[in-house]
Order: sequence, then C-alpha cells, then structure tokens
Amino acid sequence: LGSGSPLEAPRKREESIMRMAKRLKSAHPDWSGFPYHALKSQLRMLGSDPLMNSRVEGRFLMDLMAATHQVNIFYVSKEAELCRALSRLEPLLVHPSSWVLERVDASEFAKDASLGALLPKLVGGRHV
Repeated sequence: LGSGSPLEAPRKREESIMRMAKRLKSAHPDWSGFPYHALKSQLRMLGSDPLMNSRVEGRFLMDLMAATHQVNIFYVSKEAELCRALSRLEPLLVHPSSWVLERVDASEFAKDASLGALLPKLVGGRHV
C-alpha cells in the first residue's frame, strides 16, 4: 500500500495494538485468556468503508472493554486473596515473640544480618 492509502492508518493502528498485546502477554503470562486473536481478526475487517469501519471499531472497543474487565476481575480477586493471607500473617509479624521461641545469638550476624544468613541458623522447636 502506498502512502496516503485509506487502509494505511487502520493497519498502523492494528500493528500498534498487536505490539502492545505482545508486550502485555509477555509481561503478564496470566493474561493468557485475553482474546488477542479474536480482537486482531476484528481489526483485520477494517477497510475503506467508513461506516463499516465505525461498526468494526465499535465492536472491537466493546470486546476490548469486556476482556479488560475480566482481567480486572481476576486481579481484584487475587488482591483480595493476598489481603486475606496478609491479615492472617499480620498478628505473627507484629509480635515475633509469638513465633520465635528463643532468641538467636546476634553476634554471629554482625556483618551479614540478612534473612538469608539467619534462616539456616534457626532450629525447629527451639527458635520457631
């Protein structure tokens, strides 16, 4: 297609949307249920007829919003799940004395006081 073709703008828009979809899919593998191919096939229906294009774009936007809503529902439920888990852990994290039975000798950790250095020193029934 040459420059100025009536199909050039919709094709560029389709390419831009598909690049965005690939980036989203690689960044968020749990979005695998997102209907990329169905949306892409809708965009391929764009042509030179403005009336038909407006219908295709309207349907595309409706389907895109519905799919995005499903993704939002997924993440809202994940957030609620993580909040419940955190609320169960919160009392333990606020009061470590409830889960640390005996203090660990901190003199060993003067240089490296990281959790990674501490974990191997903990003994079940004695420290946790």
